[in-house]
Amino acid sequence: MLILKFGAIFGAHFNPVVMLLSLAQGTVKAEKSIIDIIAKIIGAIINVTTANIISDRDIDNNI
Repeated sequence: MLILKFGAIFGAHFNPVVMLLSLAQGTVKAEKSIIDIIAKIIGAIINVTTANIISDRDIDNNI
C-alpha cells in the first residue's frame, strides 16, 4: 500500500541503499538522491527519538 501511495514521490525507494544503487545506475539525479537520503536519516532519528520518549524501557541499559 505504501509503495502505491508514495511510489510517484520517492520512486518506491524506502531504503537508502536502493536509492544509492539507483544513483549509481544513473536512474535518478544526484540532487534528488541526496535530499531523499537526508530526509530518510532525519525521519529515522525522529522515529527513534519518539520511540524512546514514549517507551518505558531504557535502551542504554539493554546494550
